[in-house]
Amino acid sequence: MVDTIEVFLQGPGIPQIVLVNVPSQGKVRDLIEVAREKGLKLDGEHALEVWLENAEEPLNLDATFKKAGIVPRCRVHIHTCRRIEVTVNYNGKSEQHPFPPSTTVGKVKQWADKKFGLKATDVTEHVLQLCGSTNKPADDVQIGTFAELRQCTVCFDLIPKVRVEG
Repeated sequence: MVDTIEVFLQGPGIPQIVLVNVPSQGKVRDLIEVAREKGLKLDGEHALEVWLENAEEPLNLDATFKKAGIVPRCRVHIHTCRRIEVTVNYNGKSEQHPFPPSTTVGKVKQWADKKFGLKATDVTEHVLQLCGSTNKPADDVQIGTFAELRQCTVCFDLIPKVRVEG
């Protein structure tokens, strides 16, 4: 019987966080094969990299899960982009910053709140929405999920939450 661990996986072509089982004695590169089975979009021209959530650098593909810090139920992201150029628009102004693809929407929101100088009361009243859409992704979604493989960019609008008056 093979001992396995559960890992949460995200990447381009995998719109929802997926929980996968991998052999606990596996290597980081094994996650790429599992991601392919779950719909990961591939680009033969660029190497895929594996990231722990909110990590600044990708993992060594030949490292064991243990050595790489992959523990049960941790979150990883697979992408070709080393950095995602994120643009956030608010009140007619735009700010840009490069983030690793494993960065969560929540972490980008914190950066944007500070960058635009939102007061504490305003922070809780605003959310990030993908530009040109009505998609307001959850704070735990990794931004690489929205970046096309060759584009490495994501755009958000910082907007007020819809309030229900009653």
